[in-house]
Amino acid sequence: MLHLVSVIMALGGFFAPTHAQTIEPRATPYRPTLSNPAQLPVPGYVEMEMGWLSLKEKATDDYLHTVPYLFKMAFSEYIGLLIGGEALIVKDFDQGATLAGIGDLTPLLKFKIPSSSQSASAFGLEVGARLPTAPETISRQQTDYLITGIYSTQIGNIGVDLNLGYTRLGGTASGRGKNNLFWAASTAYGLTERWSVAGELAGTARQGVKPFTQFLTSTSYFFTPRLVGDTGMAFGLNGASQEWTLFAGMTILLGKVWDAN
Repeated sequence: MLHLVSVIMALGGFFAPTHAQTIEPRATPYRPTLSNPAQLPVPGYVEMEMGWLSLKEKATDDYLHTVPYLFKMAFSEYIGLLIGGEALIVKDFDQGATLAGIGDLTPLLKFKIPSSSQSASAFGLEVGARLPTAPETISRQQTDYLITGIYSTQIGNIGVDLNLGYTRLGGTASGRGKNNLFWAASTAYGLTERWSVAGELAGTARQGVKPFTQFLTSTSYFFTPRLVGDTGMAFGLNGASQEWTLFAGMTILLGKVWDAN
């Protein structure tokens, strides 16, 4: 985690504007909450998110460590492409065994629908699939199909994101349903122009599987308009959830690759 913080600080200097009068486009962080906002990143730019996450299972003493990533590209204010996954997954079992590999790849098309021209609220829709690119020891080797509805609004300095998702699983164990529901409700509060804090409740529901629920809290800091660092933790709220999760990461608006105007 200390190495990751050092990288974020170094990138903060690299991306710092050279002229105080220069107005830069701002990054649009989706992490570290599970829910996403309806907003798309700046059209014509490529944005990258990268982080580290470790969790401890509640029912066992197993640990899971991942390096999640997400690339975001908006073709306009209303449509974009998300490509995400895990650059590395490491499972440490209580018995001493360790499994490691890359994670599955998840491409998504994202749409934003403003509620009205005078409102800060917007609806969003993400549609895509989770492709089994991970090794058999890590992945179920099945393609899952995902769709998520989003509602985002702004109340003063408080941002609210509500997500409701459905996943059609490509393959499941006997007695377990193929339909998985996901929900998340997050709020973010701007303490200053650079600092913000967030809280989130999230969970899943699926036939034949105990529901998962967790509470997440985090803080984010804009080093520059184009670089945002974050860190936080989450706690499982029932027996099917993890005991705890720790994470840190960053969002970087890399650069303009085409003219969206």
